Amino acid sequence: MRAKNSVASGVALLGGFFITNLCCAYLIDSAALFPVSPTTTTPISLNVSMTTPGIPAFLAAPSTTQFNGNLISINVYPDSGALTAIGSLSEAVPFGLLSSGTYNYEVTLIPPTDIPFGRNMRFASGTFIVVPEPATIAVLLLAVMLVGGIHRRARALT
Repeated sequence: MRAKNSVASGVALLGGFFITNLCCAYLIDSAALFPVSPTTTTPISLNVSMTTPGIPAFLAAPSTTQFNGNLISINVYPDSGALTAIGSLSEAVPFGLLSSGTYNYEVTLIPPTDIPFGRNMRFASGTFIVVPEPATIAVLLLAVMLVGGIHRRARALT
């Protein structure tokens, strides 16, 4: 019976250690681009879902976005109330309209205080492609065909 209690105590300590460390974490659960297939004529945003160590979960400050060429750096400032329970929070970070091309993004969570795992250590990153609007492509193809046709006709007349 004594061995059984020792094992149970070890599990309780291990469980307590796990829960204590888990409750101190600010984590990024997901970062999802909207729309999934962006074009040059659609406003783009990144929906960031987070876990907080307490409730209620809220933003301590507005998220910031910095563009450096095709790299988009996003800082999100989550915070949570004093009630120890796992909280969740979502933030839609707008990018607006972007030119066609390939873009990389990096999301950094900046908690209000130092946490056991280190401050500013929660990252998510990804890549996405913005394509020209299909109607724009059709207009460009039509223009190329017209110019080609005019050029052929001019050669035929000379």
